[in-house]
Amino acid sequence: MATGGPRRIVDTLLKADVRFVANLPESWLVPLVRSLKAHPEIVDIPIASEDEGVGVCAGLELGGKRAALLMQNTGLLASANAITTLSLKHRIPLLMLISHRGAPGRRDDKDYHLLEGEVTHPVLAALRIPVYEVHSPDEVDRIADARERATLGNQPVAVLLTQEALAQ
Repeated sequence: MATGGPRRIVDTLLKADVRFVANLPESWLVPLVRSLKAHPEIVDIPIASEDEGVGVCAGLELGGKRAALLMQNTGLLASANAITTLSLKHRIPLLMLISHRGAPGRRDDKDYHLLEGEVTHPVLAALRIPVYEVHSPDEVDRIADARERATLGNQPVAVLLTQEALAQ
């Protein structure tokens, strides 16, 4: 029997030695946040804003701990300054797990996410941030690859998660 996306994502984070996850949840991410909170080896760090999460993750990384930032793509857009002036500028690894709301060619029940979905890839490209896409629970191992890229490159790396990837 296949395991759902949230459980597989938690398992993949653990295999990649990620023990801290800063997050600002949104509706697609709620099942994943619940799975993170329920796991005894994961430290869930609720944040008030995505740029705060960039700072929290940078501090953990500088202290020798592997962290991830969980957010919606609107949060990516809101935190571009913090990503640029902290993680990119100072070459600090940052694994970003991002729900890709409004992605072109993908269903989203809220039309107000369409613009964010369309600009997500161009913004990441402009920031020269590598992108990994996860479209189903069977593809979550890409998160470990993204974490390795962040570590080896001392850089932020984005993992775009579709609604199907986050399905239970």
